[in-house]
Amino acid sequence: MAFRLLDTQFFNQFNNGELLDQNVSQSTPNLVGNITDKLKTIQTIAVSWTSETSLFYPFNLVGGTPNNTLDRSQFSGSFISDGFTIGDVISFYDNDTLAFIFQDRTIISLTASQIIFDGAVVPTAAYTNAKIYGKTPLESLRFKFGLIKNNESTNFVSKIDGTAENAFSASAIGFDTGGGVRSLVPVDLIKAAGVDSWKEDFGSATVAYISTGTQLEDYEQVFEIIHYFSILPFYLDGEILNIQNLINPFLFQSTGSLKYVYEAQFNTNLSNPNGTKTATIDSIIGSVGWYNESLNGNINNYSVDSLTYTNQDTFIIENQINSQQKTKVEFKLKSALGTFTANTNVVVGISMLPESLDYQQNSSTIDENFILDRAFTTVDIAPVASSIITNYSAVKVGAFEILIDFDVDYLAAIEPFLENKNYIIFVSTCDETLSSENTDRVTLKVDSKLYYFNPDEEELMFIDEITHFPHNIDEINLVDSFDDYKGWIEDGFEIKVPFELNNDKDAKMQNLKVHFSAWNPSTDDRFDLQSYNFTLSGGVYILQPPLNPRVVYNITSTRGFNLVNGSQFNKAELKTFHSGLRGLINVDRYELKLGIKANFEGWISLPGANTVFYDANEPNNGLNKKSSNYSLKNGYELVVIVESDITSIPNLLAILQSTNYQFLSQPHAYYDYDLDNNVTPDWEVEIITLDDNGVNTSGILQTSINTRIYAIFTPVGGVTTMVNPYAIIRLNQSGGNINTIYELSSIRGSIVGNPLIPLAGESYTKIIDTGTTIIAECLVDGSLLDPTTNYDVSATLREGSTEIGLETEIDVLIETELNDLIIIE
Repeated sequence: MAFRLLDTQFFNQFNNGELLDQNVSQSTPNLVGNITDKLKTIQTIAVSWTSETSLFYPFNLVGGTPNNTLDRSQFSGSFISDGFTIGDVISFYDNDTLAFIFQDRTIISLTASQIIFDGAVVPTAAYTNAKIYGKTPLESLRFKFGLIKNNESTNFVSKIDGTAENAFSASAIGFDTGGGVRSLVPVDLIKAAGVDSWKEDFGSATVAYISTGTQLEDYEQVFEIIHYFSILPFYLDGEILNIQNLINPFLFQSTGSLKYVYEAQFNTNLSNPNGTKTATIDSIIGSVGWYNESLNGNINNYSVDSLTYTNQDTFIIENQINSQQKTKVEFKLKSALGTFTANTNVVVGISMLPESLDYQQNSSTIDENFILDRAFTTVDIAPVASSIITNYSAVKVGAFEILIDFDVDYLAAIEPFLENKNYIIFVSTCDETLSSENTDRVTLKVDSKLYYFNPDEEELMFIDEITHFPHNIDEINLVDSFDDYKGWIEDGFEIKVPFELNNDKDAKMQNLKVHFSAWNPSTDDRFDLQSYNFTLSGGVYILQPPLNPRVVYNITSTRGFNLVNGSQFNKAELKTFHSGLRGLINVDRYELKLGIKANFEGWISLPGANTVFYDANEPNNGLNKKSSNYSLKNGYELVVIVESDITSIPNLLAILQSTNYQFLSQPHAYYDYDLDNNVTPDWEVEIITLDDNGVNTSGILQTSINTRIYAIFTPVGGVTTMVNPYAIIRLNQSGGNINTIYELSSIRGSIVGNPLIPLAGESYTKIIDTGTTIIAECLVDGSLLDPTTNYDVSATLREGSTEIGLETEIDVLIETELNDLIIIE
């Protein structure tokens, strides 16, 4: 089989008009442009298939009745590999006699080394300088294309969908119109059925039969494929920070660029895969730019400033797009070189930035999944409109500046999909006097923010405070509690959250969840380290005329931590209190209590963690459950979130609707082992293990005897100045989690069966302040250890003094960990 790429051309809207049908002499032989550009490519290819003899490797032709045979068994090679198949029309030419031995016969049987064909008997002979030609009209095409990195292995998987290939097919290409004359009418390429999430509304393609070559051209069949497409992707899930900070993502890093590749599979019809003639065109690299990058790294001569949003319902200046009301967008487009003319074209666009689950492997197109709209105009013409973008105009102030304004107006059916989503506005332009190959085209980011969206029914649920109780504060001692938590991984604390539901609106909880989460207040990105869901199915409806009924809960459960019975730090409780008034609003009052432990499990992956925390030197590449990874880093805060979906009947039509409420605590702070908030930590810590004879066991625990644990805390300043210090020594199986930690405190009781036990004569962890060190001591009961398990020991020392009122800081010191204690019997 032979393929020839006769011509390849790419056309763009700026040189070739909005419909890509002008100035046909202006094109490029490779993919040139920027993300979001709309392009047309014309690919002209020739297809032929032949087999040839040689002096030493003849074809043996045997004439016969009813069929003739052509044999090549004396040497290697394959008719099948050369592209021939049953049903092919073939001709055989002898170069010695310069004559056809036979013409236009049909293959009726085929092996790699033998062809049996129909027709009149042919002369039996051996041919050493002959050639067989395939002449079957190719009338079907399976076509795949890809936009991939220049140095990427060839594939046709959509960068948007991530799984589906960009695949089309067509039949009846150049069909016989009569008398052997083939149709020259282009045929639509049909997008492959199945998921639609790789498809774009703009994208389409046709294929046309052009001609058949002469014998000297091996009867090659020439086809022209015309393909309309957009340069994608302009965004993939996880690239919000890239867009906000204009940092090129993976596909465009450094000299990264996309190229256009395709595979064309021609055959007689789509139902027969035998004898398919396949060409892959993948060697022509592209020059594609990301936002604010002219092509692949060329100088950007354009910029945007003076962006303004105006709510068209209230005429109030806003900070972002209002997804529920028409918003006017205005900005200045500037040319550093003063290249704007009366013919300058400008494209604007807006797109939601969805999560991958929203745009991969579903039945909606790219335009639908991204809620994408683009509009094209030339300066100083009447305003134009698309779907979301309306009243779009570009007014040339001079060679250096164009004023852009348009309205963004979403249909009511679309608005719910924009909740908690970011958007991007982009603009594209160039110096239209430059040729396609010398273009300075660029796609600029105008802005990217979170949509303003307010779907909630207000004043259904009220939470005024999320109160935190550290280890040394009892839950009844409200004045010494805090509105945040600052400490170390493994720390436990209790939250107490009184809340109210609006009885006038018949507000009812459908669920109640508490999350320990990393949250970015700038992007609103959030991922949970742990969550607790209260089971509300046991609630009892109580009538209370003239008010609406209230639901009474009396949930008393535990988190399952290894803590003494009744510990406030192990609670999972929800109680209902009496109804009352909040101003003029009738409310039903509730309170939840929940114990929380700060996650420390670096060995447990956290797939939902934002990849900005990627660190190849950490377990699970840094995307794990260690709280200190995310504490006040990369714009993220660790918070407690109380979440509930609240139903209400807010209107006269009595239509039940649900509103999601999320209440966030003040930001927490967590430190890793041996660290605090200072570059040089205030304390140094050493953990020592001794046997009953006082011999240092160097981190070895024994099951036959008890082991003494010393945690020695030494202040770098040389003198201890703590008031009411307390300590906790913890023991956990290696690879354990927050539910498998044992702890022995210097101020609180211990669970039955705890391998950590007090020293003789003590009830808790013993703590000694020598003035220059503070020592925490306890024993490990060897008989309670699993001899097949390794353990980790950690210790924490904290300040025990209290403050009046709610504080945003807790006086914290240090904790350390001694890893992988080995059990020896």
